[in-house]
Amino acid sequence: MLYNVGTWFWISNELYSVNPDDYPFWDTHNLDIQRFYNISCYAYGSDPQYNQDLIDEGYLPEDRAYWCEEEYLVMERAWSFLLKDFDNGFFD
Repeated sequence: MLYNVGTWFWISNELYSVNPDDYPFWDTHNLDIQRFYNISCYAYGSDPQYNQDLIDEGYLPEDRAYWCEEEYLVMERAWSFLLKDFDNGFFD
């Protein structure tokens, strides 16, 4: 699923890229290409061996991948904390 989300942000970046002079960099949202790299990093960090193709195929630079396992754990802990009161055992 992370691959699909990442691909969406890559395509969105390609289709809707704006002139950097026109982009409101003060906006609270990341650029689509930043979202692509963050999601790719989470996917890689969740299972580096399985997702090695992200690096091999050039979608995720090795320098960016260095901290992805740690970033994934931070994201996973945050989501687990936020959703703990809503766990009904569905995913067990």
